[in-house]
Amino acid sequence: FFSEVLKQNPQWVEAYINRGQGQLLLGKADAALADFTRALELNHEAYEAYYNRGRTYSRLGQPDKALEDYNAALKLRADDWQAYYNRGNAYLDLGKYEEALKDFDQALGLQPEGPEILHNRGLARLELGQADAAVEDFNRVLALDPAFARALYNRARAWEKLGRPEEAKRDYRRFLQSGDPQADKFLLEKTLQRLEQMEGKG
Repeated sequence: FFSEVLKQNPQWVEAYINRGQGQLLLGKADAALADFTRALELNHEAYEAYYNRGRTYSRLGQPDKALEDYNAALKLRADDWQAYYNRGNAYLDLGKYEEALKDFDQALGLQPEGPEILHNRGLARLELGQADAAVEDFNRVLALDPAFARALYNRARAWEKLGRPEEAKRDYRRFLQSGDPQADKFLLEKTLQRLEQMEGKG
C-alpha cells in the first residue's frame, strides 16, 4: 500500500515511516533503515523516523548508531519513556552502565510500572555492583509479571554476587522450570551447568 502511495507522492514523510515500520515488523531491517533515512532526508525533525531508525540500528547490532538517533529523538520529544528505555538498552550494549541506569530511571519516572524497564535497570545495577538494588528491581518485575522468567535468571545471578547460594539455586531451578519461550538453548544449558556446579559444591 505505502509503496503505491509513494509512487504518487514520493515526498510523503509519514508514508516512508509507516512503510519502514512494516519492514521492521517483517524482519527486513535494511529496507526499514532505507525508509527511515529517506524520511529524515525529507524532514530532519521527524521524531518517529529517528526513534524507529534507532530501533533498527539496535536490531542490526549497531548500538553506537542507535544512540545517535535516540539522542536526536529525545531532543525533539523529551517526554517519551520508550526513547529513554531504548537509549538505555543501547548504553547497556555499549557497556555504559551508569548512563543506562540514568535512562532507565528517566523511563520509570514516565512509566513507573514497566516490567521490561525495571528488569533492564536491574541488569545495569548488577553490572555496577549494586546487587541488592538489582534484587529489588527483579522482585518488582516478578510482582508485576510472575511469568517474566528472565528476572528469575538474573535475580539468581544477583543472589550469587550477594553470597546467597540457596536463593540463587532456587531461582535457577524456577527459571529452568518456567519454559520461557525467550530463553535460547545456550542460556538454558548455561543455567543447567551452573546449577550442577553449585549443587556439586553444596
